[in-house]
Amino acid sequence: MSETCDIFEFDSFHLDPTRRSLIGRAGPIVLSARAFDILVLLVEHRGRVVTKDEIMSHVWRGTIVEENNLAVQISALRRALSDRASAVPLIVTIPGQGYRFVGQLTPPAEAIAAQPATPERPALVLPPPFVPPTAPPAPGFARRVWWLVPTFLAFAATSALLVRFSPHRAPYGATAVTPVPPRLSIAVLPFRNLGDDQRDNYLADAVSDDLTTDLAHLPGSVVIARESSDSFRGSTKLISDIGRALNVRYLLEGSLRREEDGFSINAQLIEAATNAHVWAQRFRVSRAKLGDAQENIVRNLASALGVTLVDAEVQRFLQAHTGAPDALDLFLQAQSILDRSDAPASFVSAQALLERAVVLDPNDVDALSALGWLLLRKMHNGADAQRAQDLAEARVRVDAALALAQNNPVALAAEGIIQEADGRLEAAQGTFQRALSFDTNNVDARRGLSHCLLKLGHFDEAASLLQELLLIDPASPISGTRYSTLGYAYLMLGRLPEALTWLERAAANDPDPPVARNDLDRVEWDWLMRIGAIGLAGDPARAQALYAEYAKVWPHRTVWELGIQFTRAASAVPGVGRFLGALQAAGMPAFADEHADQSVPVTDLMGVHSMFDPTPRRAPGAETIDTARLTKLISTDHPPILDVGSGAASVPGADLRNADQLSSVQLQEYARAVTASGNPPVRTLVVMSDSSNGWASYNVVLQLRSAGLRIFWYRGGEEAWAAAGMKAQDRRAP
Repeated sequence: MSETCDIFEFDSFHLDPTRRSLIGRAGPIVLSARAFDILVLLVEHRGRVVTKDEIMSHVWRGTIVEENNLAVQISALRRALSDRASAVPLIVTIPGQGYRFVGQLTPPAEAIAAQPATPERPALVLPPPFVPPTAPPAPGFARRVWWLVPTFLAFAATSALLVRFSPHRAPYGATAVTPVPPRLSIAVLPFRNLGDDQRDNYLADAVSDDLTTDLAHLPGSVVIARESSDSFRGSTKLISDIGRALNVRYLLEGSLRREEDGFSINAQLIEAATNAHVWAQRFRVSRAKLGDAQENIVRNLASALGVTLVDAEVQRFLQAHTGAPDALDLFLQAQSILDRSDAPASFVSAQALLERAVVLDPNDVDALSALGWLLLRKMHNGADAQRAQDLAEARVRVDAALALAQNNPVALAAEGIIQEADGRLEAAQGTFQRALSFDTNNVDARRGLSHCLLKLGHFDEAASLLQELLLIDPASPISGTRYSTLGYAYLMLGRLPEALTWLERAAANDPDPPVARNDLDRVEWDWLMRIGAIGLAGDPARAQALYAEYAKVWPHRTVWELGIQFTRAASAVPGVGRFLGALQAAGMPAFADEHADQSVPVTDLMGVHSMFDPTPRRAPGAETIDTARLTKLISTDHPPILDVGSGAASVPGADLRNADQLSSVQLQEYARAVTASGNPPVRTLVVMSDSSNGWASYNVVLQLRSAGLRIFWYRGGEEAWAAAGMKAQDRRAP
């Protein structure tokens, strides 16, 4: 590498000091001015240890600053250079000395192309220059923060949205008119250091820079580049004048002041045209871990600002427009709802808005991705009575989004959830990780990956990911769910004090008294995990008392029924067995009695599938049998067995089917196929349940009673088969 060459290429990066640009595999990478200068210095001295004093004198040029300023910038550099195939770091710390750049430099393509062609070295044809994608990044449903994404995207988004939203565009040669600021347009003005110590300027600049980067990923937003905003540093112009100069609707300004052993940081969002204050927030942070404090400040500000900007634009539209909203308006209204609530009613309202947005613009990737993700969230909610339909529609919406933008992080996260629902956990894990490769702090992908890791039994990894998620998205309306999930991970790891801390935080917002639901929901799991954690922590009396209260609301649960809710991979982790044992020690029965009569009346009406509700002793059109009778039938008649349970303890040779996905027509076709399968024709069929507490098999019996078969209903099902210690197959997904 020639010392006079002013362009460097290493790994998958292209560094141009003259243009002050760094480009990676995914496009331009934004760095603060000082981080960029540090990178150039290290690259220019590749292989040599560059001392901290050298870096400080070169980058800060005589300004007296504290050494932790350098650590903050090195940390930012490492995050920026982390999107690469190799896990080997490019910047190595030499303890007590400084830093060394160890990447392998290669000649830049431009320099090679400029050399004359020879027979040994044909002329190099350069690829076209990188053009940042014009599609806006994907949205999410909780407040989110985006980290280390190129400021250059703000320029691309600005151009695209000005074309899309400005009704006053003048053709070439026409008289110019005042441009209309795009919706969700914002400029982050340089934060002011109000203290006497000018060494604190770097933190004010860092907050401004990182906020500019993070807000650029808000769907539909236009964020003015840092260089343009920086031109108004210390300006005495009116806010309205700055807004007009930058052509934005909103300005964010803030200040920083050192106070004793920490900093006080204030930020306020102002509507440029009216000078009205839309939002304000104050932070008080310690200097103990200044790098972490800086990140937390930016994450909290960006998280709150994302919601505030969306809400402000929704209110602006509702007040200023009487006509029909366009797709973006509908999308923003849906996001405003979901930013504040995870309740079923909110899902319904937001779904209607997103469906209208897709009708208006079938190619709106943001709306398609958002709708697919919403349907999957709705499907996982215990109150969703049409899970199969929602899953089917989500597949259609997500496929459409990925066909338009294959790297959209929210669409990829939704695809991961679909793969998880299909039992393809390894594939889902890869899809979530791919989504995060395009948006490191994408909340949807991180949430999906954490749940996938839990199902795979990787509780330690999941706990770390959930802790990071709570830092990235601290004010989410579904934080209670994350507290509960983190408590679950710690419980499985045997870290009982931490588990109880998070579970108690989750339970703090639960309804009191709790309301029983047909299916397991978070509130019930909170109760169960607290019972288990308290018992394992050595307080059996308290665990038993808590179980007695639990059983008043959920009286028909058994240890076996709860145990089959875990995947096979998770069940292999010792923590699951300890937890289930603690529930049994607290008073929960191990198995249901297949002969128990709960005085449930027989009905000809199919019931909504419920997981743990006791069934009648008999079903119309069928003969109820127990485990002893089924064993005898198998030994003498070898009847076909349709198992509509979980598959956790299936009779060997049974036909395992998902009852939720079997329609009446499919069941009739199945009955005809069974009849024709034997010679002479088969005339009997056993319908096997998950448990005597569950209506799925009862509903199947009602739909098959006109099929001309003699139907035996094995009411006790897999649970009774397992309780009797019979030979069984665990046919659940790995």
